[in-house]
Amino acid sequence: MYLHLGIAKGEEGMTLTKKHYIKFLIYGYLIAKPFYFLNTPFQIADIILLALFFILLSKENEHCSISAGAKSSLHYYTCFMLWVILVNLAWFFVLGISKGFGLEAVNFFTNSVYYVFNGIAMIVILWAYGLLEQELARIFVKGCFLSCMFTVLCSFVLNNGGAERQTAGFSNPNQLAYYGVIVLTAGVLWGHLLEKKRLLLLVISALYLNFISLSKAGIISCLFLVALCLLCGRGMKNSGIFNHKVKLFCVLLGIFGLIALFLMEIVGNGNSILMRVIDRLLGMRNEKDSNLGSGRGYNRIFEMGTNFLWGMGEGGYDRFQIMNGKEIHSTFVSIYVCYGVVGLMLSVITMMKLVLCTRDWFFKLLSFSGIFLYCITHNGVRNTIVWMMFTLIAVSGQSNMEECTNE
Repeated sequence: MYLHLGIAKGEEGMTLTKKHYIKFLIYGYLIAKPFYFLNTPFQIADIILLALFFILLSKENEHCSISAGAKSSLHYYTCFMLWVILVNLAWFFVLGISKGFGLEAVNFFTNSVYYVFNGIAMIVILWAYGLLEQELARIFVKGCFLSCMFTVLCSFVLNNGGAERQTAGFSNPNQLAYYGVIVLTAGVLWGHLLEKKRLLLLVISALYLNFISLSKAGIISCLFLVALCLLCGRGMKNSGIFNHKVKLFCVLLGIFGLIALFLMEIVGNGNSILMRVIDRLLGMRNEKDSNLGSGRGYNRIFEMGTNFLWGMGEGGYDRFQIMNGKEIHSTFVSIYVCYGVVGLMLSVITMMKLVLCTRDWFFKLLSFSGIFLYCITHNGVRNTIVWMMFTLIAVSGQSNMEECTNE
């Protein structure tokens, strides 16, 4: 069953020129996403996203058909978003009255807006799919490829030789690492829509970005996802990264790459990328931030007390003893501590509904394993591209979602 979201399907009500504008803005959003030109929460990519939203919202477009399953997922996310706003607003007044409405209290509003942007990103994909249909997946993965190439180029131009961990245009190395994991995931999901050369270049570039970021979670997540692709098949489709020739080339490239890196290690007197990566991974046991309880904030769960149902809100971190003044470095633990059992259930249901009622749902769930692995030690729920990917999976598998959705 299909529900109308207010945009024409196919060519009805949509000129060819306007379709080109939509494609151009999608490319622009993905390419601009890695670049943080100002030290503010919102960047040029967010402005492009809003432009996409308002263009697709125009009244001249009518009768866009989107599956009931995708619409149902959006309803659950809307409930989650409203719960986030409600909890943060409540804690803003509670802490503001008791401690004063200082700068720390403003975080409650800023963090709420992030979730609103996630919702906007999901709506953009829903509406854009109604116009572009299956072509949207090709545009999306090509945009990720172009964005990744620009980021690699930026890593050379903006290289900070004095810094051990590079950012390549992002605000910090962890953002760069998460971005690498995300574009690699896009390659796994829709790599069959790219030329083999571009797909391989995307995989290599994603690994490179994680290596120069020296993010332990990012490196492990990317290597795990690549290994999973090499070891597993994708049924009868055998396409993209799962193509036998691509697998063989990846293995040979990895072997020659390691040999080349070891040679660079000898010539470079112990200062190669490989050596820094190895030292970083081997030093995990001795680093305090590798401890999930105190280093990543898991122990903050025990500070919730009777607030476990509704959570502690996302802000005012100076009131906690564990990681005082900082947010929790874990996605689902952060959602649970900030928004309680209710928020955690709503977020999980939303993601599961977006994935489980699609074709090849098990493969698609495995494809997100790199992101899930990274999110064990980092908070990645606020990244709009991730929610766009979840939504694109839902709408591209909408024939199955019709059968699975219960109204």
